[in-house]
Amino acid sequence: MKKTMKCASLLLVSVMLAGCSEKAPETAAELMERVKEKNFDNYALVMDYGFTIPDAMELSLNMDVLSAAGSSKTDMTLSMKAVGVDLDMDVVVYGDGTTSYVYIPELDTWSAGDMGETTTLSSDLVMMGESMTDVAVLSEEGNSYVLTVPLSDLIESSVFDELFGMGGSQSTDDSVIKDALLSLFSDAEMKMTYDKKSYEPQYFDFDVSAEGATFMMHGEFSGYGEIEEDEVAVPEEGKAAVASAAPTGEPA
Repeated sequence: MKKTMKCASLLLVSVMLAGCSEKAPETAAELMERVKEKNFDNYALVMDYGFTIPDAMELSLNMDVLSAAGSSKTDMTLSMKAVGVDLDMDVVVYGDGTTSYVYIPELDTWSAGDMGETTTLSSDLVMMGESMTDVAVLSEEGNSYVLTVPLSDLIESSVFDELFGMGGSQSTDDSVIKDALLSLFSDAEMKMTYDKKSYEPQYFDFDVSAEGATFMMHGEFSGYGEIEEDEVAVPEEGKAAVASAAPTGEPA
């Protein structure tokens, strides 16, 4: 009995030491290094974002994203009002390798384009976190690590351009909108949270308003490892429609 108790005690100590072997990250850079080591390409994401600049632009976008095995399916509802633009539409986008297949239900049309090097939104958030480790503040809330990022750095990042379809200094209108956001929300912050044990991205959250202008972005990840490949596969009718529309002798 004593020998059994001793073995059990040694086993318990070993388990406790194993659980404590990894020191908690102390900086944003350390946290992002650990997140980067993981492979988060299988997940679900619900995301809402948009902004309003009085007399310039109103935009809102809801996205339901499924990602698995390097492919993705995104159901989007877009509403945008700007100078000369008044748009409301639903869009479904499939990412298959380096090709994107876009379906517009209202028109029942398919199109395809070159996506270039494919990334997932979770990997984009990792890159954003990495690029801001000098300014991001790391803290802990319950079972989560929290990165707090100044909005001014977010607006100047490439991720902001990708999310909102902006081209930075290449577009005068985009530059005006960015300058307005920086002026209005210079002291605002965005938060990104990660699970303490798995380092999985959990949420990103931002919501501010000033002088009639608003800017919001909310996202929640879930379903890690649960998305089936057939849920994100491009429908055969989509591939057929794109192939039939391609000029003779050219790839779809």
